[in-house]
Amino acid sequence: MDFRVVSIKRPSARVLGKMRKGKPCRICRGEGMQIVIHPERFNHITRAFDKDKAHTLEMSPQEINANRMAGSGLFDDIRGGFE
Repeated sequence: MDFRVVSIKRPSARVLGKMRKGKPCRICRGEGMQIVIHPERFNHITRAFDKDKAHTLEMSPQEINANRMAGSGLFDDIRGGFE
């Protein structure tokens, strides 16, 4: 599946935990981190960001796995803690 990349403000550790579990959380536009999402959600998220609004994101298992495979973003902190 073809995913799209979105730049978001670096979330707190608590929000990162929610994202990893697929729970709903608020994301804002920023340059702190990049996540990959389904193309169907891309337009909705970018429209909210264009209005300087936040978006409530609930990641699907496919999106969580795609972010894990990308090797950056959600799972950097976990990997960095073991090295």
